Amino acid sequence: MICMRLHKRIHIAMVATFFLTASCEKEISMNVKPGKEELVVEATINQFSPLLNYVFITKSLDYFKPDLTLGGVDQAVVTITAGRINGQDTIFDGASTRFFNIYDLPGADTLYAGLGIDSITRNLRGIYVNPTFIGTPNIPYKLEIVLADGRRVTGTTVIPEPIPIDTLKYELRGEPDDSGRVDAYLSFFWQDPPERNNYRVFVKEQFSSVLLGWGAADRDYTFDDEFTNGIYRSFNFFRPFKQQDTINIFMAQVGRREFLFWQLYERADNGASPFSTPIVLKSTLNGAIGVFTGYGVSFRQIILK
Repeated sequence: MICMRLHKRIHIAMVATFFLTASCEKEISMNVKPGKEELVVEATINQFSPLLNYVFITKSLDYFKPDLTLGGVDQAVVTITAGRINGQDTIFDGASTRFFNIYDLPGADTLYAGLGIDSITRNLRGIYVNPTFIGTPNIPYKLEIVLADGRRVTGTTVIPEPIPIDTLKYELRGEPDDSGRVDAYLSFFWQDPPERNNYRVFVKEQFSSVLLGWGAADRDYTFDDEFTNGIYRSFNFFRPFKQQDTINIFMAQVGRREFLFWQLYERADNGASPFSTPIVLKSTLNGAIGVFTGYGVSFRQIILK
């Protein structure tokens, strides 16, 4: 998830700074004001699986008071309201769905432990879900969060129409490993529509297709069709899988604002050097750092025999 990776990047920067300053002979005393606490929110809805509808609320770290727990925010009132388009206006007068802290749901501990959530995740706070909610493509949605101290966070998104994955192909190459399996190079194909499309692809390598949050994927990719619009196109995994692996592919459409957020986020996450040029994420929320993303999900599973 977004907050886990952001906190990891902060920790890397702090360690690098320590080693740089430790080599200086002269001690310099600095009175640095603590960083301002910010709310960080990752909210996601889709039409494919209720397990991928959630709102994760945390607090950003103070660089000078490092606490690597994620600081999940409890006791928030979280709602998502369906809307409609009326000319140039978007009106949110549809049904509102309340999302609840995951540990306020009866039997949640047993359910999520059975689905394989590890002990670290079970200790997190600030994850809000509603197992009965499922999104609808082409409908706008409004996110509203009211914290116990009165602070408010709002955001809007639309679930785009899913684009179906057409065909999956793979090729076995190379010498067998110690288990007798060879590398499997996988590709999948689809017809890209004529309008601008923004893609996020997630891969989970396991027999079960259950994905508990997009951050639980083994691989993820973000790209658009700026140079390949309106054609029959392919996505090739250049890093191979293994023969006999079961591969679950989630190809999701997202809006342009959401795409730009995740594109910049992945660029920052992949370049974690403290000496790199800072990248400012284009938050889609009011009152917090983060993003409310509607995913139009197309799913395929393949066993690489």
